[in-house]
Amino acid sequence: MPAFLLGLFAQAIFGVYLHWLP
Repeated sequence: MPAFLLGLFAQAIFGVYLHWLP
């Protein structure tokens, strides 16, 4: 997997995580 795709994936997961924080 290209590094930039891994970065986008990590950013998306982190964004969702922050969005769902109480």
